[in-house]
Amino acid sequence: YITRCDLKPLEAKALAYYGTEHTFVLTTGASQGLLVALIILGRTHRRVWVQRNCHKSVIGGLILSGLEPVFFAPNERILSAQDLNTLFATSSEKAPTCIILTNPTYEGWGCNLETCIAACRTQGLTVVVDEAHGSLWPASDVLPQSAIAFGADLVVHSLHKYCGAIVQSALVHLPKGSCITADDFHSALDLV
Repeated sequence: YITRCDLKPLEAKALAYYGTEHTFVLTTGASQGLLVALIILGRTHRRVWVQRNCHKSVIGGLILSGLEPVFFAPNERILSAQDLNTLFATSSEKAPTCIILTNPTYEGWGCNLETCIAACRTQGLTVVVDEAHGSLWPASDVLPQSAIAFGADLVVHSLHKYCGAIVQSALVHLPKGSCITADDFHSALDLV
């Protein structure tokens, strides 16, 4: 039986490696991380922008959190800052105040995350990135950079998909400057 306290030494190593404010180890996968993220968002937001190609756990999180989704899709295969700027420019005053980006997509496509997150920041959005399939990105300079480097508020990594980890191993990162606190995370994690 593993407790959260048993994971603290591993979390400390992961925090140092990724250079985050907080990194949490999950033993029930990235799906649990996304559920927790949506519960956190649901406490302070009413509506959320959601990419149409999100993981099914995001739909479950929407139901649990009570957040109203506003779905969007890129004009091409890959999301761009232009897609987001057009979306934001055509939205009403009741536009969502947070967003969930999926990058890379479950089909393997990656966007220019730096410009997409910057577009979201100009709107004052809280940014969550499902980076489940990009968990190796921070490990090499030849791979794309992680959302951790671009100021996302919460990033989910699924280690068991590419990193040779035990099944359902995942990480949730709160990068430096995140508007989400460790207390926010722990209180939502206790619910799932």
